Amino acid sequence: MTGGIVPIIRRKKIIHKFLNAGAINEENAVNPADIQIKQSFLFSRLESKKILVKTKNNNYYVDKAKI
Repeated sequence: MTGGIVPIIRRKKIIHKFLNAGAINEENAVNPADIQIKQSFLFSRLESKKILVKTKNNNYYVDKAKI
């Protein structure tokens, strides 16, 4: 059972780091490295689900409507 919980916890941590940085729209998007986030498999999943949105300058923000 714990195998399913760990990705959920990591997913929440990624989202919370963006939210704590104020990255909730394109104007406030941040570079993942600036908030100590590696672009991992889990990060890619959040991006593919459009929870993390990439901007033109390769920064990201959280689409709060998707979480």
